[in-house]
Amino acid sequence: MVLFFSGCTAAPSEAERIELLLSGMEPAARVSQLVALAVAPDQSTGEELAAAVLEAAGRGEIGGVWVEGGQASAVAGLTLALRSHVGVPLLVMADGDEGIGGDVRGASAFPPVHRLLSVADPNELAGVAEALAAEARILGIHALFVRGPPTMGGAVYGGVRGDRLASGLSTLVTSAAENGLPLTVGLFGNPLASADRVSWDRARLEVIELPALRAAAEAGAAALMPGRLVVPALGGATSSVAHSPGATAVLRETEGWSRAIASDLRGRPNDAAPAAAVEAIVAGADLIVTDDASGAVAAALREAVSTGQISPRRLADATRRVLALKVAAILPAPLPPPPDSVEHALRHESHTALARRLASRLAAASPTPAAVVAQAGPSPADLQSVTANGLASATPTRSLEALPPDSVGMSSQGLAAVDRIIEEAIEEEVFTAAALALGRRGGLVRLTGYGSSDENGDPLDPGAALFDLASLTKVVGTTSAVAALIESGEMELDAPVRRWIGEFSGGEKDRVTIRHLLTHTSGLPPWLGLYASAGSPTEALAQVIEQSLVRPPGEISEYSDLGMILLAAVVERAAGMPIDQLLAERLFIPLDMASTMFLPPLAFRERAIPTATETERPFTLRGVVHDGNAYRLGGVTGHAGLFSTAHDLAIFSQMMLNGGSYGSVRIFSEPTVRAFTTAYAADAERGLGWDKPADRSSAGRFLSAASFGHTGFTGTSIWIDPARDLFVVLLTNRTFPEASAGDILEVRMDVHEAAAQAITDYRITARPEARR
Repeated sequence: MVLFFSGCTAAPSEAERIELLLSGMEPAARVSQLVALAVAPDQSTGEELAAAVLEAAGRGEIGGVWVEGGQASAVAGLTLALRSHVGVPLLVMADGDEGIGGDVRGASAFPPVHRLLSVADPNELAGVAEALAAEARILGIHALFVRGPPTMGGAVYGGVRGDRLASGLSTLVTSAAENGLPLTVGLFGNPLASADRVSWDRARLEVIELPALRAAAEAGAAALMPGRLVVPALGGATSSVAHSPGATAVLRETEGWSRAIASDLRGRPNDAAPAAAVEAIVAGADLIVTDDASGAVAAALREAVSTGQISPRRLADATRRVLALKVAAILPAPLPPPPDSVEHALRHESHTALARRLASRLAAASPTPAAVVAQAGPSPADLQSVTANGLASATPTRSLEALPPDSVGMSSQGLAAVDRIIEEAIEEEVFTAAALALGRRGGLVRLTGYGSSDENGDPLDPGAALFDLASLTKVVGTTSAVAALIESGEMELDAPVRRWIGEFSGGEKDRVTIRHLLTHTSGLPPWLGLYASAGSPTEALAQVIEQSLVRPPGEISEYSDLGMILLAAVVERAAGMPIDQLLAERLFIPLDMASTMFLPPLAFRERAIPTATETERPFTLRGVVHDGNAYRLGGVTGHAGLFSTAHDLAIFSQMMLNGGSYGSVRIFSEPTVRAFTTAYAADAERGLGWDKPADRSSAGRFLSAASFGHTGFTGTSIWIDPARDLFVVLLTNRTFPEASAGDILEVRMDVHEAAAQAITDYRITARPEARR
């Protein structure tokens, strides 16, 4: 066996080596390969620890160790002692995300790798990998762990493109491999999260985690260690990724991850670790990292094998992948220097200098990297004051916090009137469920659910209940996507549609611009029955593109779903990615709008509010888009299809009130927000995408002329008033049961009027032209 791992035998292929090893192992021996014991050697206990590890390996309880701390010379002493093990060599792994010195005293420490991915250049990342490999060789460590992009939203992703993160991870993994160091990559983890279950959809994963996973695989990463988050969008997972058969199946079968998957059980109570280890291996994980030195984990795995809970095939597959990791990690590893010379060899001057430079880079990095994105292209003429510098917030802007009404100049009695209006509408069966988010001056004074979220009468959670936004998709989704592309220079307001969609051409179509689509002045018809006339999303979009104009562009404003469907197609071609992924990358992730998505996964169905029982589709619509045309277009389109919560839309609304920023993240510049939310002509009742209050408007009479908003057919609405520093998000399911347009209009008007009249710090008057 020693000769085999030293490479001194004849030269069989790697696969042949692994199969030869596997064929000579009994089930108990195979089980031992699946367990790595976490250790932290120091000078006083190093020899004793080495003896204990060798004894555990001799009893078939472990096949490797994970160095999670200790002193560098003691680590070197341990790894030297472990080379005396007879049989399949013991694999030595460690955490290198902050350099080996992040855990091991005496080695070099670096800023966290997962943070460096977005700021370090390729040469610097290659330098980090070279330093990790050099110090791992000195210490006798075979493989290191680094974290990929953290699975979290918020400011960490403001302006950061997923492709750069994937590229950086690829550089790191490739450079480490070139220096003889296999890397294990961590994904689907968030040490800062208080919850262990995330709400993101597949589009969000397609922007951050999955490109990183693919890049790591292509670069030759040795293993994957998922964090402890539950990610339902991965195969409907109800357990953490490494413990979910559905999630590991997606990683293996859809994403093609063929290497080892590890489950980190450190910190688990010793009485829970054995069962968790069995659960992980059954689910598809291959390697267990545990701090339980009692041997109970290996015993539980052996018992599960003997009872058939872990099948022979599953055990063989897991063992095979761990052996592949050992062959890749141990065979190339040169012998380290003697332990007594380790301290001198470590912490090379060049490593220290690189670490300092990168730490300075991180410290100086803007909290809103959106400024970098803006440099991709010039601003259009009518947004001339938008510059790269203009996108960076000098100081954080307001974010939302729950505050009492009187602290933001509002009356509790006035807000109680809002509650009564919604409750009475439920009693009158205008809708069965509603959620309200109402904010002023950065204070969230209402985040309330009304009615029931399901037929069981369960109370509605406004932070979790998913509503079909219907035409709010036009502004929250499509209009926002256009604004983002304009600011990045990837689109221009007055560019013709045919620049991106060549099929949309001929006659007056040649004159239709992005501005025309946003202002509903393109001349396209309002609607077309795509559900009945098209058999696929491709055919449905083709029918929209082929439509003739009913009037010349720019002549009058006529609300058109077709125009927004076409606009989403333009967005996708301009951005080079689906609109749901673009929105995830540039809007929903930076704002941590974790519950805003197209095509909610089936695992979220219980959170979704039903919108219809009888439609052309023979099932209750719950978590499935209500709009038939959006359904025929595949559920991801420009005029409808988004689902969200009142909580998420409150964040979005506050961002718009702030002039495009939220906390330390800037999404849009203030001039862009003004340009999109100002009436495009003196007599117009629309801005760019957004509605403006008309004489008889869902906004009611008391929101100012500066306000902007939109409504959705399912009973949803947003109105934002910069003059009042107020926003109102009202989400309902007025199509369940079907209600008349008049019913919901009256409710909307009443809610917005009561909300405005609840303001106490100055006199609220009606707009001169407003009427009931």
